[in-house]
Amino acid sequence: MMVNNPKTREVYAHFRQMMDIGCVPKNVSSMDWQENQDLWLNTKIAIVGTGNFMVKAIKEHLDKVDPGFTPFFSKDGSRISGFIGGDLIAVPVTTGNSEAAFEYVNFVLSKYGQVEVSTKSGSIPIRNDLYEGNPYLSENSMVFARAMQAGDCPKTVVWQELVDPWKITNERIFSGEDIDTVLKEQQAAMQKIIDDH
Repeated sequence: MMVNNPKTREVYAHFRQMMDIGCVPKNVSSMDWQENQDLWLNTKIAIVGTGNFMVKAIKEHLDKVDPGFTPFFSKDGSRISGFIGGDLIAVPVTTGNSEAAFEYVNFVLSKYGQVEVSTKSGSIPIRNDLYEGNPYLSENSMVFARAMQAGDCPKTVVWQELVDPWKITNERIFSGEDIDTVLKEQQAAMQKIIDDH
């Protein structure tokens, strides 16, 4: 995992500039997700980075919010990106009934499981062959579905351990600390986690 690189620094500098000119709430570094979501749903902030679950959440707030969704885009608007993933199924090696567990995994990945259960409840299918003709995908949902084509799903066995230095990076930079110093220190912290594993 590489956080100490020019592209990452550029992104942090951009968001810090947005904070400095007043586009971002001053206490953003200490806000939790619920506070961010509530500010947007109550029209206190105009833009929030979020996931596809917001398509379902806004349905109760359409009297106040006229939402629009777009993927993350590059500085000049020529490219999009996305962060995909989050839904995990794990079958422990010590399970007493691995056959039933894998039967469940196969059901979740099946057309019925993806369309009639997952998408119907507000999620995006993880199978892109189930986008076309899916009756439960709105145009807003399709923004996220299309973004998955440009998205990247990081994979590592130490993902959870790397979350802490990542959170520390965000908190320190958005609290006003020097970007280069923070990125250098937290890159070292992440690398140590990877090396020690």
